[in-house]
Parts: sequence; structure tokens; C-alpha cells
Amino acid sequence: MPMFNLSRKVKTMLIHIAGWAAYLSTVILGATKTDKHFGEYLLSVKIPVILLFYVCLYYIYPNFLNKKKYIRLLLCLFALILFATLLRFFIAALITRFHFIDELTTTELNKELWTQLRLNLAFAGISLALWYASRNAEIEKAKKDMENQVLNAELKALKYQINPHFLYNTLSFMYAKALPISDELSKAIGKLSEIMRYSLNGTTVDGLVSLQKEVEHIYNFIELQQLRFSNNLSVEFHSNIIGKDKSILPLILITFVENAFKHGVLNEKEHPLKIDLMANDKELNFQIINKINYDIKEKSSGIGLNNIMNRLQLAYPGKHNLLITEDNNYYTAQLTIKM
Repeated sequence: MPMFNLSRKVKTMLIHIAGWAAYLSTVILGATKTDKHFGEYLLSVKIPVILLFYVCLYYIYPNFLNKKKYIRLLLCLFALILFATLLRFFIAALITRFHFIDELTTTELNKELWTQLRLNLAFAGISLALWYASRNAEIEKAKKDMENQVLNAELKALKYQINPHFLYNTLSFMYAKALPISDELSKAIGKLSEIMRYSLNGTTVDGLVSLQKEVEHIYNFIELQQLRFSNNLSVEFHSNIIGKDKSILPLILITFVENAFKHGVLNEKEHPLKIDLMANDKELNFQIINKINYDIKEKSSGIGLNNIMNRLQLAYPGKHNLLITEDNNYYTAQLTIKM
């Protein structure tokens, strides 16, 4: 990936160099006269133009136009164009030791002023056109990358997919056989069956799930883990859903719970795993706090968390806030989603 980025930057730089070389060649070849002052003229006129072009391209448009700060955009453009116009005369004065200003009449000075101003305006427009084209190209590339990721995920899912009916029938068979032998074993198999059923086909047509089903899924996961550890885990889960049932992106909340079970201390009653969920018609608030287990040798890869962030950004752009902190040996994740 770094090599790809580097080659792309080099390619962009070469295109810019070629573009400016072509433009300057056209100016030089089209000049009516090229006396000894022509080089001084070229430097004093083109340096402000080039400066203005790149400040607009890489600072003003991305920071103000992209964020819809139109008033700041206009003010900054006005100030930059005025500065670039005055810079043309300052550079010319320095190069010629102020003979340039002395040799011009008032009429010629005004003409040079308006010529430079129009040139600056023109290149501000060219910079705007290039910025729009580059932005649209990046958006299109990101769209294609996302489509490729979705396609790869679908192919991977098909590759590793287990026939749900075979799985459910097998778990039902195991549940029936375990029932007369062990209540705990049969209950664990039943919980596992519910978890697998939800994970495989719990979503609706729009890709969302009922919030109540997501909560039930968390309860089933916790009960299954309690059965694994003989009910010795200290877990507090409180949920309060006000109003009609909501829809949510599936397997978002459970990932935080799984992470807490994997990396937290859960066998201390004075330091329980705390899970709180509150939801109403306006927003959902989810918080999970666990004591960090520093004895775990396997470090987290962060893939699960990055996956959650990407999914939240796609499903709830500008409508969610995720805050993760580690303080005083405790790991806290707070998620807010505008419903």
C-alpha cells in the first residue's frame, strides 16, 4: 500500500509539472516581445499565480467548500487573490530594485493591476475545477472499493457458509439427546442454537434487526458463557427500551460484549462487567465497562473494533458517536446512535 500511494503521488506531481511546463511554454512562445525584462516579468506574474493555485487546491477548497463554509470561503478567496495581486508587484519591485514601479505610468500600473487580478481569478477557477474533478474521482474510487469489499465478503460468505437447516437439525438432535443426561448441557446447546439462528438469518430485508432481538442475543450469549464457567462470572446487564421496538445494525452491540469477555476480568464480584442499554424514539445509548485483564498473553488485533467503526460510519454517518477509553485499569465503550 505505501508503494501504491508513493507512485500515485509521483504520478500526480509529474502531471502538474507537465501542465505548468506546457502553460509556461505557451506563454513564452506567444509573447509579442522577449526583451531582457521578460524573465523578470514572467517570474513576478507566474509565482503569485502558482502560489494561489495550490493554496486554493490543497487548503481553501478542502477546508471550506467541502465543509460548506461558504462565507469563510469567499473571505479567504478575496484575501488570497488580493495578496497574490499585490505580491506580483512586490516581486517585480524586488527583482528590479523598484525600477519597475518607477518606470510605469499610472495608466500602465492600473492595467498591470487588472491584468494580474483577472489572471488570479482565472487560476482560482481552474484550481476549483481540478479540485472538483479530483474529489469526484476519489468518491468514485471509494465507491468501487466498497463494492469490491462487499463482493469479496459475499464470496467469502458463500465459500464458508454452512447449511442452516443442517446446523439447526444437528443442534436439535444434540439437544434431544442431552436433555435426559444433563440440564446444563441441553440448555447450553439450546442457547447455542438460538445464537446461531440469530447470527445466520436474523436480519430483515433492509439489513437491520429488531433491537429487542439484539438484546435477547446478548442475554443468550451471557447465559451460554455463564454455563461454561459454572455461573461464576460477575455480569450486570440492564436494558431499558422505551416506546416501540427499534431497528439496529446487527451484531454491533454483541461485539463489544464479546470483547469484554475476551479481554476483561469477570470473576471478581467487586469488579463486575457492567452493560447498560437505554433506547427511546430519539436515540440509543449503550455503555459497557470492564476491568482489564493484563494477564492475557494474546493481544487484541483491533480488527473487530475497526470493523465496527466502518459499519457504523456506513450505516449511521453523522448520526453516531463512539467513545472508547482506558482509565484506572478499566475499559469503557460508550456508543450513542440517533434513531
